[in-house]
Amino acid sequence: MSVVSPIKAALGRVAFITGAGQGIGRAIATRLARDGHDVSIADIPSQQEKVDGVIKEIESYGRKAISIHADVRDPKAISNAIQETVDRLGPNLFVSVANAGVTQVKPLLECTPEFVENEIRINLLGLINTHIAAAKQMVKQGKGGRILGAGSIASYRTAENLGPYGATKYAVRGFTEVAAKEWAQYGIRVNAYGPGIVDTPMWDHIDRELAKIVSILHHLYLSHYSQYYIMLHRKTSQSEKRKPSESNAISNSDGSKNPKMSLNWYPSSSRKRVSISLVRRSKHVVERLCKNLMEGLW
Repeated sequence: MSVVSPIKAALGRVAFITGAGQGIGRAIATRLARDGHDVSIADIPSQQEKVDGVIKEIESYGRKAISIHADVRDPKAISNAIQETVDRLGPNLFVSVANAGVTQVKPLLECTPEFVENEIRINLLGLINTHIAAAKQMVKQGKGGRILGAGSIASYRTAENLGPYGATKYAVRGFTEVAAKEWAQYGIRVNAYGPGIVDTPMWDHIDRELAKIVSILHHLYLSHYSQYYIMLHRKTSQSEKRKPSESNAISNSDGSKNPKMSLNWYPSSSRKRVSISLVRRSKHVVERLCKNLMEGLW
């Protein structure tokens, strides 16, 4: 039986999230609302029906919620979305989550320039645009803040036929570290979450397309892909019951082992970390993410 987090008292804080109409983004938006945040969701027009459902759920928790149409590839659109957020919900932006992203599946030799550019503009430039716009508002407010971005297990280990995607997620990891170091002086902590395989519409797409390329039934590809990362010690199997042993724990920057499989801590002044864990559902990603956020670890 799943455990639903309690609805907490209003914090007087606002959270801005891109791509929150479904999957991990939706789970983050609703959880932050339960944790006391009013929420602004920026998404594309085609997702409006799904976003409306998220807003309805957030409002049922007694929180305010708004939707804004914005293309993360356009820095002006994202800046305008941030401004509209504070105009409508108040100048209390404390959390920004750059969750929007796409995954396109194709062998490198079949990737056209347009194909590659689209993935870079959404996954990387979209995140950069969102982070910078949010940070500017947080600096203006003078109260610090928390900025999160969508990394991936591909931020550390890529897979065949996902080359451009993996490249963008490696870049997200690098940008996150730099932003964390630069913005620590303003009381802004910057992190990226990097889950393994999560049961979302994005994974369904990857599953189907990769199965076509490798000529196996798509419902078997999950097992194939999971075992690939288990062998690389980037995730644990179901039989390990989410309790990684010392042998497959990831090393911290000081050389010690981290049994929770969180990847390297960067300088403590930046409080930046990228985490990878075995997760199959959005709620498991969000439980860890929001726990770190609310307890001040992020």
